[in-house]
Amino acid sequence: MRKGGSDPVEHALDIGVDLPLVDLEEIKRRDRHNSSIVHQDVDLAVCVDGLLYQGFDLRPLREIFQRHTDLIEPLTLDEAYLDVSENKTGLPTATRVAKAIRQQTRDELQLTASAGVAPNKFLAKIASDWRKSDGLFVIQPEDVQTFLPPLPVGRIPGVGKVTETRLKQMSILTVGGLQALELAALEARFGRYGMRLYELARGIDDSKVIIRSELR
Repeated sequence: MRKGGSDPVEHALDIGVDLPLVDLEEIKRRDRHNSSIVHQDVDLAVCVDGLLYQGFDLRPLREIFQRHTDLIEPLTLDEAYLDVSENKTGLPTATRVAKAIRQQTRDELQLTASAGVAPNKFLAKIASDWRKSDGLFVIQPEDVQTFLPPLPVGRIPGVGKVTETRLKQMSILTVGGLQALELAALEARFGRYGMRLYELARGIDDSKVIIRSELR
């Protein structure tokens, strides 16, 4: 991607949209079998933090994404990764693409969206979560090694309560503490996942955006 002005040249976006809310308990009473089922006449439903986003047709949102790129990977039903390294609109940076998507989402759908811009999916996810539910946060490549170390290890996507507890038992509270561990020590404690932790602590994530039209 071309560099324009002072904007970064990252190409990974994580976009999260703030959708209308319905009380989950009400939905559960209507559907005891699966409270987050996708009904035929309702395009999508999302269960997050005890609330269900339901009754909102998200096809127009996806159409906004597709104006900019076909490389779209749904993460949750209200969140997706976008690779805009070759964006359709010709905008020179991922930051400008993110701004355009957020503005179009607000103007056309009357919804707010948070966006994270970074060199890879892992960092874009952290960036998107940084200013929810209506913000834009950019992690530039040269800032990765100063941005990550102070973060709590629980900020790493994929590090759940169990892994966080095990790391705390090793006196590892921050990403910087995790960086200090040798790969062998992490593999001895976490097996194959130790390599993943070792890489993420250093901002390394080579995973590609996996194109699919819906969640599996």
